[in-house]
Amino acid sequence: MNSSTKKKISKASTILQEVADYLEDKSTEEFELYGQRLFDLADEIETLLAEIEDNETDADDDDSDQNDDS
Repeated sequence: MNSSTKKKISKASTILQEVADYLEDKSTEEFELYGQRLFDLADEIETLLAEIEDNETDADDDDSDQNDDS
C-alpha cells in the first residue's frame, strides 16, 4: 500500500476520534449512541494499518533474505 493511502486512512481514524471526543464533551446523549462505536472504528483502522505495516516489513525482510542467498 502506498504512503499516501496510508496517510489518508490514518487521517480518517484521527477524524473519527476527534468526532467522538467532541460528542463526549458536547452531547452526552449522542455520545452514548455513537461515541464508543466511533472510538472502536478508529481503533480497528489503526489495527489494520499496523497489520499492513507488519506485512510489508515481513515482505521486505523476505526479499532481503532471497537477495542474500543469491
